[in-house]
Amino acid sequence: MALDKDISEKNGASHTEAATRPTRRQRVKRTCARWWWLFFLIFAAIVLVIILPIVYVGYPKQARSQIKDSKLNLTSMSVLNPTPDSVDMSFQQIFISDSKYHPTLYPFNASLYLLDNANNPPFASIRTPQIEAGNGVASTVTSQQVNITHLNEFTRYVLLSLASEEFTIALRGKGELKQGILPKTTVDYDTNITMKGFNGLAGFEMLSFHVLNETQSDGTNALGTASIPNPTVITLDLGEVTLSMSVNGTAVGTATIPSLVLKPGNNTVDMRCVVYELVVVGIVMQQQNPVLSVDIKGNQSISNGQVLPYYTSMLGATALKVELNVTQALQGSGLAKRRLAKLR
Repeated sequence: MALDKDISEKNGASHTEAATRPTRRQRVKRTCARWWWLFFLIFAAIVLVIILPIVYVGYPKQARSQIKDSKLNLTSMSVLNPTPDSVDMSFQQIFISDSKYHPTLYPFNASLYLLDNANNPPFASIRTPQIEAGNGVASTVTSQQVNITHLNEFTRYVLLSLASEEFTIALRGKGELKQGILPKTTVDYDTNITMKGFNGLAGFEMLSFHVLNETQSDGTNALGTASIPNPTVITLDLGEVTLSMSVNGTAVGTATIPSLVLKPGNNTVDMRCVVYELVVVGIVMQQQNPVLSVDIKGNQSISNGQVLPYYTSMLGATALKVELNVTQALQGSGLAKRRLAKLR
């Protein structure tokens, strides 16, 4: 009986121990409560190892790639109020991108370059606006005075735009970008802008030209009207433009366009001319043909009494030719008729 009692007591104790021993769940809970700070640090470290490379490596890399692949489609541009070392510029452009992201692009200073040499200095710098960079989003660069940072490069840019049917420049700079709740990141902008050029002013036409009966006080003795095509989206203020006229290398006169602003499309402009009448009549009598093939070349561009060297260079590179009927031009000019009679 005593043995049975001992066995019973031992079994009772075992059951009591089993009843009071913590379960596995309780042990895990107790361990977590005791070492929560350690588990938190381990979890945070794992999250940081995964997230930080995405935010600070992958995201900036993706942003730079999207900016690199984007394009700007210029829809309008104005270059006004020229001085020897500055112009007023404004743009309207469309942001083109196939990215599914639409980040905010913050304002930054952008420099404009020609593309024929990687070492070219910028010819001008502009301040770009903030935009939401979605495909087809319009951006407007409001009118701002732009200093010509390198005159030779700006002159080459002007000559390129005059001579080309189409040309490309580069817009480069460093700015900030932000996508959603992600932090700002710095990106390098290096975007090409392709636009139509003036194509050498092809299609220039003299609509009318006549010699006056009396010479005016400024020496003007003839008036003309010309059509100047502008196939670009650029409105260009050239100031007061002077032109020389010649026939087979012989100077026959000069022309002045008081304020030449070329707007997109066809431009009809008035010209005030000084014609060397005796020379013209002599050439007509020599060739026995009243129709002269007149070469027109730009001489100078002036704004507010200052010579604009870049436009003057552009005009000097402009070679135009028109057919001028001298008989029609001299109609109504008694002075020209009298001089023609003296030559006979």
